[in-house]
Amino acid sequence: MTAADPLRAPAFSFGWTWWPTDVGEGVAAQFELAARLAACAERHGVLSPSQVSCRWLVEDQMVPGAHSAVAVAGDLADRALPTLLESARPAEVPAHASIGALTVTGPGTRVDASGTPHTEDDLLRLGVDLTGAEPMVDLEVYHDIWLTNDFRGRPQPEIHRGNAPRLAATLAGFDTMLGVAAEPGPPSTFGTPQPRGIEPPLDEDGEPMDVSEWL
Repeated sequence: MTAADPLRAPAFSFGWTWWPTDVGEGVAAQFELAARLAACAERHGVLSPSQVSCRWLVEDQMVPGAHSAVAVAGDLADRALPTLLESARPAEVPAHASIGALTVTGPGTRVDASGTPHTEDDLLRLGVDLTGAEPMVDLEVYHDIWLTNDFRGRPQPEIHRGNAPRLAATLAGFDTMLGVAAEPGPPSTFGTPQPRGIEPPLDEDGEPMDVSEWL
């Protein structure tokens, strides 16, 4: 690992959830909403969709461990994508199963301390689920580029300045598009999600901690 490489926390470290009410129903509406949200994230350089995956439902119950993934060549709202996912249905999933929650992934742009942009896979993961009793959108990030201090507790003002505002703008854009405010996820070893960013992990004296041993 070089000095320019960001540190990555395990999954489920930094997340935000929205519970929108004014959204459509059905697979087409789910893809359309995913497309709008992904376009917002792409405008801020944090996600360029390259893959969409789905869970599978049978009689409104998720099929354990079953999912399908296909490449995104154009717009997430492309009507061919649901058909492609259907064709990628695992053999153990019944033919009458329906597409469930979507997950959108792809590369994004991070900025290093010198202001140089780099393409990095999975800076952000977007989830959209309009199949349950309550529509849900969630967003997750993993790297320390969004924090004022890296996971070793060291200040990184240039990196924070180059990246954190773009995450904040994405969160604000989602709030506006969904008509509700995000609910930040719980604290983790690696920091605490806030409405517009992430607070680094602090020790008893309020100083940023070195949490790299848990990576």
